[in-house]
Amino acid sequence: MKRGITLIEVIIVIGILMTLAGMASISFVPFRSGSILGTAITTLISDLSSQQIKVMAGDTEGRSTNDNYGIYFGTNSYTLFHGDNFDPNDPSNFTINLNEDLQIQSTFPSSQIIFLIKSGEVTSFSETQNSITLEDTVAQDSKTININRYGVVTSLN
Repeated sequence: MKRGITLIEVIIVIGILMTLAGMASISFVPFRSGSILGTAITTLISDLSSQQIKVMAGDTEGRSTNDNYGIYFGTNSYTLFHGDNFDPNDPSNFTINLNEDLQIQSTFPSSQIIFLIKSGEVTSFSETQNSITLEDTVAQDSKTININRYGVVTSLN
């Protein structure tokens, strides 16, 4: 009597392994989406803090005078800038492009946050216009950042 594995047994085992691998990869999709959203939120909060620190420290970035610093929110990106308003033609702007599955919605006036020289407070602050929402359109998940007049993140939902 010969011992060994038949072709049918090999095909059945491979089929079972492929089914298990498919189920495992599907279960990792929410982790990937959550990771993308979490990373984007962490980076955005860090950039907000960085812009505020620059204005409070009097960082001129090589210019002759101090200036306000801010962040302008687009749909799939945000731009770090200096000045009293966002100027899309300013070559010193720095744009951060988000993952194509992420979208930003801001309730701040003109979709921008501007921090004032020395104090770091948010200009034209309103309690009803103080949030930024990042939404993962694939995973249907979103996170909202609320900021107070002093530029501090007060909640992250």
